[in-house]
Amino acid sequence: MIDIVISGAAGRMGQAIARIAREMEDIRIVGALGASDRPYTGRDLGTVLGGDLLGAVIESDMEIVLKPGRTWVEFSTPAATLAHTRRIAEIGLPTLVGTTGFSGSEREELYGLARVIPLLVASNTSLGANLLFSLAETAARSLGTDFDMEIVEAHHRMKRDAPSGTARQLVERMATARNQTLDDVAAYGRNPATGRRQPGEIGIHALRGGDIVGEHTAIFFGNGERIEIAHRVRSIDTFAHGALHAVRFLKDRPPGLYTMGDVLKG
Repeated sequence: MIDIVISGAAGRMGQAIARIAREMEDIRIVGALGASDRPYTGRDLGTVLGGDLLGAVIESDMEIVLKPGRTWVEFSTPAATLAHTRRIAEIGLPTLVGTTGFSGSEREELYGLARVIPLLVASNTSLGANLLFSLAETAARSLGTDFDMEIVEAHHRMKRDAPSGTARQLVERMATARNQTLDDVAAYGRNPATGRRQPGEIGIHALRGGDIVGEHTAIFFGNGERIEIAHRVRSIDTFAHGALHAVRFLKDRPPGLYTMGDVLKG
């Protein structure tokens, strides 16, 4: 049995993970964490989901739910995630971080904590999206600078960060395939001041509206031809299932930095 604590338990992803996990025989929710100024704090997570009690009250103090032998599942804000993971590193819990929106320095600090805990960081826990990374990387390597590359992503109107963490990771993988970095190639949107397209750049375009769960398309423009590799998610449960695959993967792993690509490889 894998005992998990969900941080950000009352958020969209936290609730989706809880809904799926409570039906599983090998995973048990033993703790939940949320912000102190929310009406759900102090309530059993099961009632927040509209079902039976789970025996996991949503706490605002992580020390109450931070216990050895548990796996930590983090979907909150960058600042909260860093604070939580620093403390988790002192205890040694396997940790899945699905939070997005980190700055470069925040991401560097987070990755550094993998020296002492098994840490899986994923901007997107969908298994299909992580296959998209691999396919787009292969295409970028094979096509090189003969093709112009653009990313278009779309999400619901409430999403905070833009472009999405998934889009940024997609560009990173494509850039790496051409021995470049995200900063070398990224062009965020286009406007009258942008001017003509620069050789080798990868445009990133973010759409926000409605209730779109998540869509990402990598487009490769050649002369007289175009290749599109797309991934579209219809239900947030897709991410929850992937997150729980990651939780299983982390069981008994040594300290280190892992990705959903490692989960796909088994």
